Amino acid sequence: MTAKDCSVMITLAPCGEDELPEPNLEIQPSKRRFTYSVSILDLDPKPYESIAHQYKLDSKIVNYYLRSLQSKQEAAVSSLYLERDHEDCTLVFHPV
Repeated sequence: MTAKDCSVMITLAPCGEDELPEPNLEIQPSKRRFTYSVSILDLDPKPYESIAHQYKLDSKIVNYYLRSLQSKQEAAVSSLYLERDHEDCTLVFHPV
């Protein structure tokens, strides 16, 4: 599956003085205590097989944009997203 169009959900909740949050799940700006939760949602997962196709399509789009930008400006813009025959990609999903 690709996670190109995923949503990131972040929740912050104030902590009372007597509440003990889980270790490493606490931030303390200005001495106020908050617990947080971060979740990633993808309501329209795509198969892993489409990653290579989507990467090539994205490369073409970015390279076209960079070429059009170079033609409008005389300054050279370095290519940030070169077309490649093969790009290693690893997706790691953690249970929430």
